[in-house]
Amino acid sequence: MASSAQTVAEALRSQLAAIVAGADYAVTPTAVKVVSFWPDAKALDPSLEVIYLVRPGLLDHKPMTGCSVDERAEMFVLCAARFTEATENPFLAEPVRWQMASDMAADVCAKIRSDVRLGLPSLVLDSWAESISMDFDRYEPGWALVELRLTVRYVYGQASR
Repeated sequence: MASSAQTVAEALRSQLAAIVAGADYAVTPTAVKVVSFWPDAKALDPSLEVIYLVRPGLLDHKPMTGCSVDERAEMFVLCAARFTEATENPFLAEPVRWQMASDMAADVCAKIRSDVRLGLPSLVLDSWAESISMDFDRYEPGWALVELRLTVRYVYGQASR
């Protein structure tokens, strides 16, 4: 039986897997997975073009008065796109690697905004419960990377998990 936090992570994965490049999004992920941790170099499969990895962070568990539990789960989304530029000129106005990472981050934020309850209105109150932070200071040769951190707030009955 999956915990509520695992259910939320899977709902986030499912939402991100539905991203398709077009009018609303810039990039279609090739694979979207839930993982428990990653060293970036090990998780990045070079046979895939664009990978989104969802993993859990801190969990804030607060019993409420009555029969409910209020939780906030920190979720990280590592977005990675194969980067095949031979070299990158750091003096360009818009470096290609940064633009690729920015496009993926914007897509993830837009998808979350489109349904902050992640398709689980009976569980998730808000997947944008706090600000979403984006870490562009990540480097792996051959990849454009950005890691997003978000906090999902959800409530469930004390008899559940």
